[in-house]
Amino acid sequence: MSWKALSTIFFLSMIKFMFAPFTGVGLSLSFVETALACFIGAVLSSAFFYFSSKYFMEKARYKRMNSPPKKLSASAVKRKRKVNKIIVQLKRKLGIYGICFFGPLLLSIPLGTIICAKFYNHQSKTFPLIVLCLGINSIVLSALAVLIF
Repeated sequence: MSWKALSTIFFLSMIKFMFAPFTGVGLSLSFVETALACFIGAVLSSAFFYFSSKYFMEKARYKRMNSPPKKLSASAVKRKRKVNKIIVQLKRKLGIYGICFFGPLLLSIPLGTIICAKFYNHQSKTFPLIVLCLGINSIVLSALAVLIF
């Protein structure tokens, strides 16, 4: 067991969870070590961003209200609208389970968790569902990483 490798996987999974298990296999960690390091790092990061999401959303709102409007290029506006449309479609089609499962996985832990909190903060099952989905994702991705590499 290499503490350097474990801490690398731990901190990588705090930001970009999807790629952390593949790095763990590259650092010659076992399946269990990789899955646990990914899971613990992701849960700590998601807990921080879930429970402080109200602060981040208020700060972003304040910044938007008090800054002069930016001129975005047409392609930037289209891209922003497309991403927003995909998120809203995911929310409508998959509901709380889809957002909690795919949000932190595909976007990033901070952004995915803040989006989950924005849409479903009023439901008490949201954070435990995020933790459960991160556990499932950690096991599946670690198994894929071991099987592929």
